Amino acid sequence: MGFFNKIKQFILNQSDSYRFYEYEYKKNNEYKKIKKDFNNNEKKIRKLERDLNNYKKQNDMLMHSYNEQFNTLFLFTDFEPKGHLKYNHLLNQELLNFVVNICDKYNLQYWLDFGTLLGAVRHNGFVPWDDDMDIAMMRRDYDRFLEVLPQELKDNNLDDVIDVTINISNVKPIPCIQLLYQKDQKNVPGLLAGIDISVYDFIDDIKNCNKESYKRIQNIVRSKNKEGIPIYEAVKDYIKEFNISYEKQKYIIPGVDGFIEAFPSYQFFIAEYNQIFPLKEIKFENSMYAVPNNYRFYLNKLYGDYLTIPKKIHTHHFRWKILREREDGIEIYKTQVDRLKKVNEEFK
Repeated sequence: MGFFNKIKQFILNQSDSYRFYEYEYKKNNEYKKIKKDFNNNEKKIRKLERDLNNYKKQNDMLMHSYNEQFNTLFLFTDFEPKGHLKYNHLLNQELLNFVVNICDKYNLQYWLDFGTLLGAVRHNGFVPWDDDMDIAMMRRDYDRFLEVLPQELKDNNLDDVIDVTINISNVKPIPCIQLLYQKDQKNVPGLLAGIDISVYDFIDDIKNCNKESYKRIQNIVRSKNKEGIPIYEAVKDYIKEFNISYEKQKYIIPGVDGFIEAFPSYQFFIAEYNQIFPLKEIKFENSMYAVPNNYRFYLNKLYGDYLTIPKKIHTHHFRWKILREREDGIEIYKTQVDRLKKVNEEFK
């Protein structure tokens, strides 16, 4: 560049107009670069979205295929549990028989509930991956059952293995009866079997009883229980607000001290009296047990499409996980099955 051209360029560089156009030119180029990068990223995003949609379709097809196979396997073929699960089922049923014996002795009504009722209807016995049992009682019978249970455990020499917990403040928002193996011997840990007992209530006026009001009073009950107030005291607020009755009424609702609404899977529902009573009997494994009169309505309220295996299933199996690591795990189970079976055979 010659001398005069350098002078000319220097003068232009000092010009505001020149600097403005130079800035605009550079900005425009930067904008074009950003726009180009943006368009490229958009293309990448669209490709990722297509890939994700294709993956979802393939995954849905795969899960549907698995689900169909599970339905065929567990609904239309004979399934026999083995090992620890087999003895878990045997012990659970003996525990149920013990509870039924107490109910018969004191003229108390119960019915199979939740997964146990589902298993009875869909599988004629245990849901294949289940490892505990569920029953329900109306509050009057439930209160009486808990009143006589401690003495029955003592009279039948089971108070060393059956622990009774009634608690909604932590994981289990239900009155829960659990059979523990030698609960006082720490060298043999593990919950071998268990029965969850849910309580139901009579209610005559359902005008102000809905999911929202139920959940609100349930939160009050749970909060009081967490503060150390016994559950039988905490539920008095619920009993008073909904005018819960111990006597026969037109409607039945789940007690707030139970599964319903305490877990997202179980939604609040109202049943008419004749949908629950009179109770029927249904075969579960090799014995007959009480179930709600319209158990199809009941199961539909709990599970929706209850006749097919869901795509997502919930399992426990922690109950015998520890025993699987022991060489004498099966023998521990057998001993307790034989013990409880003998108690039931000699029950008075």
